[in-house]
Amino acid sequence: MLMGQYEHSIDPKNRINFPAKFRDQLGESFILTVGLDECVAVYSAGEWDKLEQKINQLPMSRGRSIKRYFFSNAVTVEPDKQGRILLPPHLREYAHLEKDVIVTGASDHAEIWDVNHWQSYIGHLTSESVAQELDSLEFLGGVMEFSHYSVMLPQCIEGLAIRPDGVYIDGTAGGAGHSRAIAERLTTGRLLSFDRDPDAVAEATRRLAPYPVAEVLHRDFASIPEVLAEKGIAGVDGILLDLGVSSYQLDNPERGFAYSVDAPLDMRMSREGATAADLLNTWDAESLARVFREFGEERFAYPIAKKIVAQREKEPFTHTGQLVDLIYAVIPAAARREGGHPAKRVFQPLRIAVNSELDQLSRCLDTAFDCLNGGGRFVILTFHSLEDRMVKQKFAEYCRGCTCPPEFPVCVCGNSPRARLVNRKPIEADEQELAQNSRSRSAKLRILEKL
Repeated sequence: MLMGQYEHSIDPKNRINFPAKFRDQLGESFILTVGLDECVAVYSAGEWDKLEQKINQLPMSRGRSIKRYFFSNAVTVEPDKQGRILLPPHLREYAHLEKDVIVTGASDHAEIWDVNHWQSYIGHLTSESVAQELDSLEFLGGVMEFSHYSVMLPQCIEGLAIRPDGVYIDGTAGGAGHSRAIAERLTTGRLLSFDRDPDAVAEATRRLAPYPVAEVLHRDFASIPEVLAEKGIAGVDGILLDLGVSSYQLDNPERGFAYSVDAPLDMRMSREGATAADLLNTWDAESLARVFREFGEERFAYPIAKKIVAQREKEPFTHTGQLVDLIYAVIPAAARREGGHPAKRVFQPLRIAVNSELDQLSRCLDTAFDCLNGGGRFVILTFHSLEDRMVKQKFAEYCRGCTCPPEFPVCVCGNSPRARLVNRKPIEADEQELAQNSRSRSAKLRILEKL
């Protein structure tokens, strides 16, 4: 069993001294790959074989994705005579390893963490947070089958001000984290959980089966008025939207959302319609550049788009690795070291375009508010500056009263505010949340109450 923790520094040649105690247990050579929570996982050959056997026991659809995730990033390393191992650049980048690192035991394997990330993570780890994590994980053959961490769960639930007899909508069911928390607080009330991802619908349906008040629908949140009309529901007491991509979607290679592994360029949340590969292979350079620039604030948007058009003439885009390699080739080395992984500013806007995410949000903001009863809450969690700006502006519009020019001595428009802001400024993730889930760093929560 690998136990304990040791602090080391990465030398100028990307090497670290690996603890002798761990080397003795891992053997003459061992395997490095991506670990959970943004660290590097280190396995002995024997434990690696056990992991492979467990994965091979999974159904083909699930096992194929997990194999790609772990095995495509794996490398075999051998310590030199001084006990040093070489850290591959892609793993060092994945785990954000700067200079000082922590090498820690994790029972059947070891892990390499950036020292600041480790201290932040372990410093905020409590018995309650561990219990929540265990409750949210489900295992099949020792391998995590489906997990979803609900960002800012307590704040979202508090923002809804749930009544036991109320009617509520979770517009983005995902792994049912928020939905389950709502259902647990209802007695004679009702919950409608929407999602356009068929995988999420299946999982949410399973997880919400113990709650008769809950119903899962394979619909997108822009269709809330239509669904309520179909079901004869006059109004609801709360609507929740979590606009983040679920961890399951990001970490499942076959969905094509991640740039850390080579996988088919899909990115469709609904698994229907045009894929990311279709857009890359058919849109002109101007359209691609506009998406990268407006949705991703990519400085090199046009050079990247121009290179995409030129390269697809030789070979069509089919996999994420092709796009990542192109981005690295176009963006200068100095610029690649700024603002995280350079592919993020292309992959994220491409995902937004594939799924028409901003159009869907705009439609929902325009129509869903009218579905709220008086005193009903509209709670929206955003992860992108453009989404947050849209929500902020629309909420402000609903709170605006008189629209007469300021020089008018009296109001002649007769307009009055239709809502009030529950929080004047967006609620952001606290330190404990950030330590548990780094993806919550960009989250902003806004809450509106209908008058």
